[in-house]
Amino acid sequence: MRIIGGTYREQCAFPSHHELTGSGMRAAAALAGSGVEVLLTSAIHQSEQIEADVVAATYGVTANWLMRTRSVSFSYFTPLNAPVISGIGSRLQQDIDESDDVVLAFGMIESGHVKVAGRRVVVDPQRPRNLTEEDLPAVSADEQAWTLNEREVRQLTGIDDVREGAKRLIADRDLSVVVTKRGPRGALVTTAGYQQTVGACVTESVFPIGSGDVYASAFAWAWGNAGADPVEAATIASNAAAQWCETRNYPIPMDVLDGSVTRDVVPPAGSGLVYLAGPFFNLQQRWLVDVVKDALSPGVWSPSHEVGPGGLEVAKKDLEGLEHCDSILALLDDNDPGTLFEAGYATKMGIPVVTYAENLDAEGAKMLIGSGAQHFTDLSTAVYKAQWAAATRAAERAPAEE
Repeated sequence: MRIIGGTYREQCAFPSHHELTGSGMRAAAALAGSGVEVLLTSAIHQSEQIEADVVAATYGVTANWLMRTRSVSFSYFTPLNAPVISGIGSRLQQDIDESDDVVLAFGMIESGHVKVAGRRVVVDPQRPRNLTEEDLPAVSADEQAWTLNEREVRQLTGIDDVREGAKRLIADRDLSVVVTKRGPRGALVTTAGYQQTVGACVTESVFPIGSGDVYASAFAWAWGNAGADPVEAATIASNAAAQWCETRNYPIPMDVLDGSVTRDVVPPAGSGLVYLAGPFFNLQQRWLVDVVKDALSPGVWSPSHEVGPGGLEVAKKDLEGLEHCDSILALLDDNDPGTLFEAGYATKMGIPVVTYAENLDAEGAKMLIGSGAQHFTDLSTAVYKAQWAAATRAAERAPAEE
């Protein structure tokens, strides 16, 4: 199996993460224990040669290095923030032209010509910004699958409805499979004959940086090498991505890749609405609310954005919004009385409560935690848990509302 993809420096401030990996290296490392020979073709700058060799050897990756004109790095403040990318404008110093029985090709930051061929080829565009035709590799394959996120589907088709967009990709590009990755809402598998949602796997903690890389590698392994059908492969990929999010360990265990070990799944039919409770009275508070709102979208109701600041009249409007939600995410670092009141109100209504604070006031939060609220000190985990709680409650309520 051949993997073509980037080797980039990644750093995140909260939680701390700093390593030379990137999409190609991570995907190859994830499959190092799969029993299939995995060869990585990637690009590095000459200043990274020694470190890249050490990283590849550490993870058991056989790498074919090409040179690029500049080093490339991704810097995140949190995993929920868009990265600051250094090295845009870097170029491959030679073209990539690879073939194998099974090929996984990621989009790369470096400009240059990429051509791949195989019996089954999986393409993951992996573009953090605007995606264009020039970013896609030239592919020759008996069967071809794409794994994309929702933004990429919309950019390539111009269709807002990702279900219809995925169908358009199948028809217009003669693809066998399109897998639309939807983060905490799982994935949508589309073929010429059907569409099926695969629910996200539940984890105790969530580190989402790189989860899409692991997802694509596990899907390529299961669909390309193991002969799994697209839904089975997407299910294995979801479990593999969950393993990475929870442990950040390589390689993915074989019992996960072969489907022997699976996790609980969030109901794929449940979407749910998360109420975002938190103070927004100064710059840092408003910044955090905005970051979390973007991460929760589109399934979020934020009083900061829906109602805004005001006088006593906002209380009724905020609580009316809360009553239509399926979970609440309460930002508690500032011990805001309004946020605590909203969380208590949700508890009384039977709405699941998820709280986030790096430094929780244990005495102040005693009633919330003691009445079943889930508390997390990691922001990404809190966001995912709130979405999963909303999806579960929405799915449980759906039959009664039909």
